[in-house]
Order: sequence, then structure tokens, then C-alpha cells
Amino acid sequence: MPYERLPDPTLQMMRDHTPLSHFVCQKMGPGRVFHDVVVWRGTFTLEPKPVIASEQRPVVLADELHEGTVPEASSLREVGDLHLPKPGADIIVTGTARPFRERPERRWRCAVEVARGSELLARLELDATGPRRWEARSLGGIRPSEPEPTVGVPIRYELAYGGRFRDPASDPRAPRFLRWAENPSGTGFAPDAAAIAGRPAPQWEHPGQPVSSADPGGPLCGFGPVARHWRSRSRFGGTADAAWERKLREDVSQGLVPDYPADFDARFFHCAHPALRLPAPLAGGETVTLLGMLPDAARFSFEVPSSHPRVEVLAESGPWQALSPSLDLVHVDLDARRVCLVWRLALRPERGVLAAIADLEEPRAQTHR
Repeated sequence: MPYERLPDPTLQMMRDHTPLSHFVCQKMGPGRVFHDVVVWRGTFTLEPKPVIASEQRPVVLADELHEGTVPEASSLREVGDLHLPKPGADIIVTGTARPFRERPERRWRCAVEVARGSELLARLELDATGPRRWEARSLGGIRPSEPEPTVGVPIRYELAYGGRFRDPASDPRAPRFLRWAENPSGTGFAPDAAAIAGRPAPQWEHPGQPVSSADPGGPLCGFGPVARHWRSRSRFGGTADAAWERKLREDVSQGLVPDYPADFDARFFHCAHPALRLPAPLAGGETVTLLGMLPDAARFSFEVPSSHPRVEVLAESGPWQALSPSLDLVHVDLDARRVCLVWRLALRPERGVLAAIADLEEPRAQTHR
């Protein structure tokens, strides 16, 4: 049975005069409240004082996998932009981390820091290693081999501890997979040591917590975007228990769009590593510092651009009002040497917003390139 006709968007006209990419869509929130959502994605150069790039990346319409078509087996290359605003902000870093001056290293320290003035808002430290493999120990068990020298380690969760394997007790015609819920795309999670001997071992690990066996536990390890079904996000998705499933079936039978679970938490929309999720949106002007990631600077800092969309909206009751979208994502792409910022504006239907006009509010010191 098809769903009942969805409500028409309230927003009838959108004029965007910014140089940024933008997209307008309708997204449902808890309680089946449909919001008109406007998303802006701005691409900036990766410099101490980033400027707007001449080529703007488009808004990302959906999550994009690194490889393959099986979400359970791949980490994310890009995270989709089309959702309701986050309570706070995310900092993600992708690309390849490279040691200073690209000297071959077996191991080095990488870190991301976010600060507002003298206040440290977030920090995540990880160790990168050269390629290594799981090797059997003479007294039993398994451990990673000594790392080979390397001039770069891709920031991918496939190179951290985790993974999944087929449950041998499951029906071969309908196999069930066991997975490490923090990172199902990684390496090392296996039924026994023999199953992974000779395979690639993690190249990312937490300082002071070296991976020494095929079952180390420990927290998620990485700087990139986290998929929605991984534990650090899915735990905010609400309780999908038997009662919720019964209600879902009832709603669908009546042509209603399934609602979120009653205990759904908007922190589900956050996509960064938990250590790089900020409790409030960014304002611009914060400092992001990268350590051990760029070959031309052992320590590199840049200022989050203060440029932002400024929006005037017209509701049924008038007059025009100014609104500020929230800045809730900073994505650093090391390989492309760019920074992407994402702003979001959600308009509830009861506001009756019919039209919106956006311009870029930009500091005088910042010029286009």
C-alpha cells in the first residue's frame, strides 16, 4: 500500500546569491513533522586563512562508499548532506596522512585539535604505521608484524581494527554475519587467529594501546566519517524493539510514513569520530590544527572561515526576517588540499516560510580566488 500523499513544501521560492553550492529538500523529523531544509556546501582552500575556491564541490546527496556496493563492508568516502541539522558540529579528515617531508617512517603520531581562542574544544591522537600483517606467534595467538617504512597512510577505517565474518553456525543459504559494531569494515575481528594469518593488520591505533591480538576491544580508531549503522551513531537512533516494529507495520498498513522511535536522538546525525563531535555548531574563527598529516608542515593550523550564508525569509504573516544557518560540518581533504564547510537551515511548517533569499556574509579580509 503506498504512503498517503506527503505534505507539499511550504517554501515556494529560494534565491541563492552565494557562490556556494546549495540544495533544497524536504526532510521528516520526529512526530512526522516535515521540514523544508536548505543545505549549503562551501569549498575553501586548505591554507592558514582559507579562501573560497574557484571550483565549488556540489552538495553530497547520499553517503558514498569507498569501495563496493555493500555498506556493511566499506567505510564512507563522503557522508550525505541531506538531513536535519545536528545539535553540534563534526570535524572529519580524509585523504592520506603523510609524515613531515615525506621521509619514510615505520610509525608516527597524528592528531586533530579544534580550539576557540585558548579553549580546546576537541582533540584526537592516533598512531599511523607502515604496512604490516597478522602473524602467528610461536607460543600461539597472533599479532601484527613489524611495520614497513611508508610515506603515507590512507585515512580509512579499513586500516583500523574491526571487521566482520560469516557465522559458521548460520544457514549457508541465508548466512548471518558477526561484526565488530564499532567498525565493521576494519581488519582483525575474526573467529580465530588462523582465519586472518597473513592478512593486512591495522595501520591505525590509539597511542599507548597497540593492537596486539585479534581481539583487542578498545574504541573506534580513525579521523574519517562514521556510517550510520556503526555503534557510535546507531546508539542514538532510538529503540527499534518489537513494540516499535508493530507500530511501524500498523502505520504502513494505514499508508503512513513510519515515524522515528520515541527515544530518537538528533545526535544520530553526527558523523565524526566521537572525539571530534562538538556539542554546539561552529561560529567561524575557530582554529583547526593538524599534526603529522601534511608533508610540508609537521604542525599545520587553519582558521575556520567566518564566511557564511545570510538568509532573509518571508513568511505568510510577513515581514522579511533574517536567519542564520548552522555550521555543523568541517571536512578536511588532505589529498585535494581543500576544506569543505556545510551549513543547514530547517524551516518548520508552522513558520509558514514562503520565500528565502541567501547572500554570502564575508569578512572584508577574505577575498575570492
